[in-house]
Amino acid sequence: MQKIRARYAINLSTVVQSPARKVLHVPKSGMSVFKALDLDVVICAKNRAEVLERVLQQIIREVPFRELIVIYASSKDGTKEIAEKYAKKVFWDGDKGLGAARNLGMRKASSELVAMIDTDVSCCACEESDWKQEW
Repeated sequence: MQKIRARYAINLSTVVQSPARKVLHVPKSGMSVFKALDLDVVICAKNRAEVLERVLQQIIREVPFRELIVIYASSKDGTKEIAEKYAKKVFWDGDKGLGAARNLGMRKASSELVAMIDTDVSCCACEESDWKQEW
């Protein structure tokens, strides 16, 4: 079994999000903190082609990561092909479920910090005052 290298794992889709919709707010003032981190992003997906491309484009544009890792299950809609278009590390989870997919993502990550982001999250850079006001 491969050793997990990451010291910390966070699920960014639940850390900072609007109660009405899943929107990951990446404060512009906090971007320097993200840039200073050794961060890998893991996305697990099954039959999510219709939203996966948008999410991957947003992550690439808004989140300074070291590696983008996509774990996919047996999909019938082109999820794997979209993942391969954007991520250098794409792995099949053996159809063992979300928990196993996340564990596989952790094993494949090499950074100290691993962020799990769901496919139904919208990432957007915003001013800190914007997201503080929503709460």
